[in-house]
Amino acid sequence: MSVRHRSLLVLTLAAGGLFPTAAHAADWSAPSTVFAAASDEQVVRPPVIASDAAGTLTALWVVQGAAGSSLLSATKPVGGGWTTPVTVVSVDRGITEPALNMSSNGHAIAAWTERRQYRWNAVVAATRTPGGTWSAPDDVPTGPSPGPSGYTDAFSAAISPTGAALTASTRHFIEEQHYTVRGVEFVTTDKAPGGSWVVGANRRSVVPLPTAVKVGIDDAGSATLVYEQDGGVKASGRPAGGAWSQPETIAPIDDGQGGSPAPGAVGAVSGVQLAVNGAGTAVVAWQRSVGSDRVIQAIHRGGGFWGPIETVINGGDSSISELTAKIDPSGRSTAAWTISTTGSASGGQRFEQPQTSTRRVGRPWTMYDGLTSAVSSEAGGVNHLELAVGGTDQGVAAWVHTSETDDPSTFDRRLEAAVRTGGATWNSSTEVTTLAADAEPAAGVTPSGDATVIWPAGSTLRSSTLVGATPTPTPTPTPTPTPTPTPTPTPTPTPVVTPTPVASPSISSINGFAYGWLGGVAIVNGKNLTDVTAVRFGERKASAGFAVGTGVLVVVAPPQASGSYTVTVETKHGVATAPKPFTYARLF
Repeated sequence: MSVRHRSLLVLTLAAGGLFPTAAHAADWSAPSTVFAAASDEQVVRPPVIASDAAGTLTALWVVQGAAGSSLLSATKPVGGGWTTPVTVVSVDRGITEPALNMSSNGHAIAAWTERRQYRWNAVVAATRTPGGTWSAPDDVPTGPSPGPSGYTDAFSAAISPTGAALTASTRHFIEEQHYTVRGVEFVTTDKAPGGSWVVGANRRSVVPLPTAVKVGIDDAGSATLVYEQDGGVKASGRPAGGAWSQPETIAPIDDGQGGSPAPGAVGAVSGVQLAVNGAGTAVVAWQRSVGSDRVIQAIHRGGGFWGPIETVINGGDSSISELTAKIDPSGRSTAAWTISTTGSASGGQRFEQPQTSTRRVGRPWTMYDGLTSAVSSEAGGVNHLELAVGGTDQGVAAWVHTSETDDPSTFDRRLEAAVRTGGATWNSSTEVTTLAADAEPAAGVTPSGDATVIWPAGSTLRSSTLVGATPTPTPTPTPTPTPTPTPTPTPTPTPVVTPTPVASPSISSINGFAYGWLGGVAIVNGKNLTDVTAVRFGERKASAGFAVGTGVLVVVAPPQASGSYTVTVETKHGVATAPKPFTYARLF
């Protein structure tokens, strides 16, 4: 398939078609100020948001001024506004982007790194009980003592419903006199409620050093650890009170014989994401190259075992970035990313679009949704994509859309968002606010679908909320006096009208083309192809198409592995099956 065909396919699917996008019943609130710094201070790090199972949000952000840096926090209860910010820590040195995690019942951990001197830094953490205040910050041990200083490359933190905290980090150790690397180490640390940090038993020197680490804890206290190493993904688990399992490779690498990727060669992973829900179901997602294509893959763990690798999307030669993945309490996984294409459909300009895909338990990933609105469909850039899920089928995605103006030296920037409220469909994305400068948002959502977005604006932190649609109560009618009945004449029997039955659909033939993991176009011929509710290729459902009269459907074949699939058309009056399978050709 040519580059032009791939670009057209991406843009066509974003248009909707057979399954139109729902509209939300409310608008985003006018931006409000969560925090205002002094005149000589700025919000310098992107904020982060975490939520408990009830939907109470906690936010962290970093403010920097001439006197140093401060990490601040605020809480937003369900249905309420943000509380007065409190200071978690203030130092005369720099603070990196913080990590934040909350258990289902409201325990919280904040972790960050502080610069100490030269290139050395330390991982620092504070915890908070449900409804309580932040503890005094503690240095998290990440290396030998005594021993060489160093700097932390990557770290992650999680906390259980009992308040047991966990961190994982990778660290380079520095020879103090000549600032040369003397070694690398990968370490996990634990802190019991009310206790001190203790280096875990799986601390070890590793080569090469993992490039990313992620940890998560479920409601039973079982921990999951994943990290990138040797171009693949490795995972380890630990039951509550138990020991870490031996690492296993859940995403291997097979990069061919050097040079350009061989057909079907699997490249190194990047952008690894981990999400664990209270029941212990976990999803890990990453992006990589397969042959000359860019793909997003994922793997799930349920019942203590990792399943097979799943393909979320094959982006062809399009650029994929800003991957994120979440899982809700029901085990439904959602992935979001930004895809960039260039082609005739966008006038030869670069076209960037945020997209999502969802996987229910035991089902394949859905055809991706393009989160596009009238304000974000023009050529331009999409940056800082954020995703949050909560409850069952609730979600919010937020991003910054940047486009050129008539003045080449200035840009038009808008904060945009889309929500999913209790269903499989994302509502039309809308503009939250215009931005005077680039800003990285954070997002959260409650189990009832109330969505919140926060973002820095110079010396302030701003917020906007979209309240989930709720049914309008039916007013109780005012009773009226009952009139005295009058005799009713015997009615003349009304003849029964038998409705004309609607014929069931049928398929006489199916034509078109499709390529494995890219999809294609199918033309379905038959009779009574009206009131269509779904068109399926095997188990995958088409997400775009249109009808030509009552006997022809033109639909987009969803991406899936090469092979032959049974095509069915579901209508309000029955189900029709194509007389022969529809074939996806191999790309190589």
